[in-house]
Amino acid sequence: MKSAAHIFLAACIAAALLLCASAAAVTDSPTAAEPTVHTNRRRGGCRHAGGPIRRIDVGASFSSAVVYNGVVTTSGLIAESAFNASTTPDIRAQVEEVLRKTDAVLREAGTSKARLLTANVWLADISDFGVMNKAWQAWIASDGGAGVPVRATVESRLVAPMFRVEIQVSAALP
Repeated sequence: MKSAAHIFLAACIAAALLLCASAAAVTDSPTAAEPTVHTNRRRGGCRHAGGPIRRIDVGASFSSAVVYNGVVTTSGLIAESAFNASTTPDIRAQVEEVLRKTDAVLREAGTSKARLLTANVWLADISDFGVMNKAWQAWIASDGGAGVPVRATVESRLVAPMFRVEIQVSAALP
């Protein structure tokens, strides 16, 4: 019964968010295209989410990270050393490189892994999970272990065969 209540609550919240978005979309005001946030469930109040969007390390197709409304979200980060390697670097080396890169992007955004919210990990071969997880746990523990996020790990074909892992995170700003 508890899971049915959670599903009902999630559906109610989703409906309220859609109501906010559709109310903003039909407005002729110049702020109608801005994102809205549901702020009062009982009265159906909506407000525009605040602040500018800051993009970090902007490329032709994507940014390394985007900072908005107190949260930084990284792109999927890969081990770039795999491009120039004569052989594909092992999974541990790739995970460690990606995590160092994650630290650098979070630092540039003004936060750290201690404030992680979410993480998505894509592995080219799910049998690499144990090695990846050990490297991940060591990385988390190196900052006192306070920033353990929610995380999903899946097997997926990555953009090129030399890549064995891709990691994307989001973190709160201080």
